[in-house]
Amino acid sequence: MDAQELSGLLELAAKASGKTLRFNSLGGVDARYPWAPHEDSGDALQLACDLSIDILHRFVGGQRVEAIAPGVQPIIEFCTEETRAEATRLAVLRAAAAVAERMS
Repeated sequence: MDAQELSGLLELAAKASGKTLRFNSLGGVDARYPWAPHEDSGDALQLACDLSIDILHRFVGGQRVEAIAPGVQPIIEFCTEETRAEATRLAVLRAAAAVAERMS
């Protein structure tokens, strides 16, 4: 995922959860106000709780993570044992962004 796509997902997820993102002069998220649900499991879990996102880990037909938010299609991320946490955070972020798109 490139920086522009990530930035868009973060903005949408922040909108869905009522957060305000602050950006630095280079256009990146301001490090003085960290919020990184794609990197921080605590931020991702809080986002999932705020938006009532269910998280399912499935092992039939390959390992995958499903993030299910009310009113939107489930988000599926395929993973390995080593990438499961990363895939979970990304699925939650994408599900939150889908919630924001539905709000518009």
